[in-house]
Amino acid sequence: MRIFFLMFLASLAVSESAIAQTEYEFDAELTVVGAVSDEDSAPTDTENLMGELSASGSASRVLENGVEVTGNITLRVQSDHPSRPGFAGSVLTCPPTISNCPSLQGNGVRGAFSRLSNLPFTDDVGPRGSIERAYIEIDGGWGALTLGKDAGVGARFYEGGPSVFALARGNDPILDPTGMNAIRLRNDISSSAAKVSYVTPRILGVRGGVSYTPDASVRALDLDTQLTAAGLLEPELDDAMEIGLQAYHFFRSADLRVRGSLTWSQANSASPFYDDTQTTSFGFEIEKRDVYRVGASTLTSSNGGNGDYDSLQAGGEFYVGEWRLGANAARAEDDTIQYVMSSITVGASHEINDHVDMTIGYRASEGQFGAFIPGAENEFAADTVLLEFRIRK
Repeated sequence: MRIFFLMFLASLAVSESAIAQTEYEFDAELTVVGAVSDEDSAPTDTENLMGELSASGSASRVLENGVEVTGNITLRVQSDHPSRPGFAGSVLTCPPTISNCPSLQGNGVRGAFSRLSNLPFTDDVGPRGSIERAYIEIDGGWGALTLGKDAGVGARFYEGGPSVFALARGNDPILDPTGMNAIRLRNDISSSAAKVSYVTPRILGVRGGVSYTPDASVRALDLDTQLTAAGLLEPELDDAMEIGLQAYHFFRSADLRVRGSLTWSQANSASPFYDDTQTTSFGFEIEKRDVYRVGASTLTSSNGGNGDYDSLQAGGEFYVGEWRLGANAARAEDDTIQYVMSSITVGASHEINDHVDMTIGYRASEGQFGAFIPGAENEFAADTVLLEFRIRK
């Protein structure tokens, strides 16, 4: 990594003049999700209305030697499920005092990758906001170096089945109305923590990337590790390394675009009760422009050494007139907290104009706990009708 950094510094030793003036961009987006569920012994109540507001600004300049320097800052504010914000919390309380519930020396346990626990927060969490991106990127013929708060290559290189929902999707949801979703396919161990990333140029359709994050236990809207519960032992992840390969090929005669990715990550644990966490993911997508997109992905993680985490997903979307029709199936098994969850989502999306689109759909979700909890249902389901509105600047 030090060699790459010195290469970038050397490339910047140029005249202060530039080929073009600094270019500025500003984007804003408001997403509102409405949901109505027919719950069958679901552990949490469905949130009928939630949303997110994001605003981002960037400035870029091309130097005399062709190197482009870009700065970006992104602010997001959202209202997620109060008992499961940032994919944290517990789907169902399973106290370690009960003999067959997960326990670490009599304390609660949390998946180091999945971030799911068997103990809930003391209080519900309301709206939250934070600066999710604040980085500088230096991009030249030798690749791109990013310094600051940003997603790592494990998340950036993700490929898989598409979803017609932008935020209320069936896997890796940004907003989860039911509060029972446990499906993660993106190899995102570090979220938007401060890091350094390097991505190579694309050669013969293939590029590689590496990210290093000193402290992976940070507060982020989509993966909040600062929200915890009394009596819960935290993995305390640091020194996270992510490595990825991403490939792209265009079959011109068939008008097909094929993308694929393979990523690996490792994060050390400062807690003696957890092992280091290693995660591997693979995914692909096949696209025929304005006709269809199909894909699938899979992920497996050691999850901190107290039980593996495995997930898989497949989906597709098809263009019919001005509508996108999609279907998606996903499943995850978290052995750390003995929880299995699956969902099937169908939906239709329509771009009303250049700034507004609407998506409506139906999701059938099922969850099952391996531990028997007195006074609670071990199996539950929710049938949910979803409506998502997005307004873009």
